[in-house]
Amino acid sequence: SRPEIKWTMQCYHYERRRERDSDGTERWKETRVDTHHATMYFHYDEWEDKSDTAVARNNGYLITRLTHSKRLEFADHETELVYQREMLRFKNLNNQDTHCEFNESFDINGFKENTLMIQEGATVPSWMNFGVYSLFSVLLLTVPYRIAFCHCTGEGTFTVVKSIKCLGHGRNIHDANLLAQ
Repeated sequence: SRPEIKWTMQCYHYERRRERDSDGTERWKETRVDTHHATMYFHYDEWEDKSDTAVARNNGYLITRLTHSKRLEFADHETELVYQREMLRFKNLNNQDTHCEFNESFDINGFKENTLMIQEGATVPSWMNFGVYSLFSVLLLTVPYRIAFCHCTGEGTFTVVKSIKCLGHGRNIHDANLLAQ
């Protein structure tokens, strides 16, 4: 599915306030005051899934526990320049207080960090279901269940790779001067 790139900026400062406790003792307390929050989604024109689909096919197990990761790539150098320039512009426009927290997220709808892959034609053993796992949980036997589960399954990794491209559309993609600021 189409990747979503989101930038957020939270600006704040600290204020020192005098407080009096129940004994009448005066103390100074530093409090964070949030003053500005902004969100922006990076817009691009095209995307392509470049993930390697030949994952863990011949690991000797019928069932493989997959750990997924995700990676964003730029289709070309111009797209990377547009990305860096727009991120810098977003940061500069929203730098509105003493302190700022910038966050970037790269989301893919439906992405899960862990899944099971079952080889084509394989059947899952009858004890590998939620009902049996629930019974073992009630009997406080989840550790032996997990040991058996891990012994009967393989491990693998899979990286979801999304490549994005900006086609220009009025953007001055060759303006590297903004990156130097």
